[in-house]
Amino acid sequence: MSMSTSPPTDRVIAIVELLLDVEDGVTVSKISERLGLNRATCAAVLGALENHGWVDRGPDRSYRVGTALVPVAGAILTRVPIVDGARKLLRQLGDATGLAASLSRVAADHTSVIASYGRDRTGPADRTRLPMFPPFGAVVMAFRGPAERREWLAHTPDAAAREHLERFLSTVRAEGVGIWRLDDAMGQVAEAIRTMSTMTGRSDLPQMSAFLQRIGRGYLAGELAEATTLPVSYMAAPVFGHDGRPQFEVELHLLRPDARASDVRELADELRAVADELTLRCGGTPAPAPAPTRDRQAMTRNSLTAAGKSRT
Repeated sequence: MSMSTSPPTDRVIAIVELLLDVEDGVTVSKISERLGLNRATCAAVLGALENHGWVDRGPDRSYRVGTALVPVAGAILTRVPIVDGARKLLRQLGDATGLAASLSRVAADHTSVIASYGRDRTGPADRTRLPMFPPFGAVVMAFRGPAERREWLAHTPDAAAREHLERFLSTVRAEGVGIWRLDDAMGQVAEAIRTMSTMTGRSDLPQMSAFLQRIGRGYLAGELAEATTLPVSYMAAPVFGHDGRPQFEVELHLLRPDARASDVRELADELRAVADELTLRCGGTPAPAPAPTRDRQAMTRNSLTAAGKSRT
């Protein structure tokens, strides 16, 4: 992950992001407390942002996001048109599964959540940013070149862990989706952090919780085929651009200690379908579905055909 080179810029961004996370406004003293910044520094930054309309100051001296950011957001959406369509698909996916869903933008060295649905359930907050560092970024790295994969894997010093990750990348390429194990200890830590976030109002804690939720070992193809129930944290599928490389990643957040294997397979199929639709909208070509998925899709089509004939 790249190192910060401009602390003043970091402070401005931190204040704007904090304001984006609050609905009722927040005072200078609260901003100073939450971010650990000098109060005078916060006041100076807020004054400059207010002059440009990026924040509004209310009669109660609390600050909110300003309306000047509306055209900024609109300009970004015109340059990344997939976001609007993705929100609808995430909502459909979340309603159909009862789970939180999210879309992450893929950069060279990190992924960042740019759209989500079901944030009040379980899942990372928008703007959550994770480094492309093992085991994170596995779904993306599975479809990058051999040299990039080797460089990524080299950050794992443990030989056994590195071997497992290599096999996991092969599973992702074959299945078109990555599925991660739920670790009981990490789930408890993540829940504790979410509770602490509610109590303290610290805006960075939900991102820490989301980061911890993603810690876990990826399931290999054989493990998925043999199990009847699985502890699953989340699953992710790549969205390809016209160059055949992942541009986005769609995630479904389960956090279930005993998910039925049949349910996991069905959820993976639904997630792949959303990723394929977004891939087409990006001008890319979806990855071939694995054989079991094609068989299930064929059975579904045959059942629908038979049902149609029985009504005639």
